[in-house]
Amino acid sequence: MTQLAEYLQFGFVQRALAAGVFIALACGALGVFLLLRRMAMIGDGLAHFAFGAVGLALLLGAAPLGLALPLTVAAACLILHLPEKSAFYGDAAIGMVSAVGLALGVLLASLGGVIGSAVGIGTVVVVAAVTPLPATIGAATVLATVGLSGSIGLFFGVVPARRAARLDPIVALRSL
Repeated sequence: MTQLAEYLQFGFVQRALAAGVFIALACGALGVFLLLRRMAMIGDGLAHFAFGAVGLALLLGAAPLGLALPLTVAAACLILHLPEKSAFYGDAAIGMVSAVGLALGVLLASLGGVIGSAVGIGTVVVVAAVTPLPATIGAATVLATVGLSGSIGLFFGVVPARRAARLDPIVALRSL
């Protein structure tokens, strides 16, 4: 208890605690309305959309928060107005916007990898042309690198997802 009192003497801890209390009260009040409008997953959907917006900002060389925040607010407005103009209601609209944002993020991350590979190969070509150092990238090196990164992605992405898909949802929730 004394250690907690010591932490509370710091101004940033006091401000963080005040912000946490404010967010808890605001989320508690808004959560009821979101459930009634069948938009319980709006936070998750906007987080997935923000992933794509941050990827776009990084690709354009802009500040991630400066571009992701207005795009995510626009996505929230789209989610709120989509049921008025189409047959997508509640969580269906959220799922659609979430999928678009996540796909955009994966696409831009892949594009970033291609750009990074091109920069690496360009650097090797420049070093080989300017200096007497032997600088080459063999096809075996590129294939080994792509294979290793793909294997890591498959192992840490697909294997846990397949295990989780085989579980009974009730048993999985009880194990938390």
